[in-house]
Amino acid sequence: NTGGPVFDTEEDDLLRSATISVVCELIAALNPAVIATYCPILVHLATTALRLESSRPVRRAAAFLSSGIYALVEKEITESGSWNDSTTSSMAVALMSADEESLSNVLRQCVSSDDVDIKKNETSNRAVKGKVRLVDPATQSRCKEALKIRRELEDSGILNAAKLIAASLKRDATNPVVQVVRRALLQCSM
Repeated sequence: NTGGPVFDTEEDDLLRSATISVVCELIAALNPAVIATYCPILVHLATTALRLESSRPVRRAAAFLSSGIYALVEKEITESGSWNDSTTSSMAVALMSADEESLSNVLRQCVSSDDVDIKKNETSNRAVKGKVRLVDPATQSRCKEALKIRRELEDSGILNAAKLIAASLKRDATNPVVQVVRRALLQCSM
């Protein structure tokens, strides 16, 4: 016992969830263009924690992080005025480049309780070896919130446009002709 309401076995979970919560607060306060460079790491953290973690506090924090990531895209668009043909969201492009589809799938599984071991007195195979995960309504509601923001972004066409831009950037990064032209332009500008 740690001397308070938190037991030794819970302390590690609470520290990890508190760390993720601090990250959530930081991304909410910082400029989305700055956070865009860290988007792959944040998406990986949220996806992995929701997929593999058995700790409810950590899963709740990861669901809140997911919601914050989608909210950043929305924030960047609203700060730029409105979405039109000339608007580009660096956060949306970074999100779509960072395996966003995997994140949305994990969020859907969490909402439908397909990723837990025991739901309504029914046992199934364990999703995480050696650990039991139970249905957590708080985590489900945070996942629903993240999916709601995602749906709004998808309905407005922002995610589809960002997906096309991300695919184009990926294709250009592997195209040798584009690389030669970029090097030539870089040398000319020096």
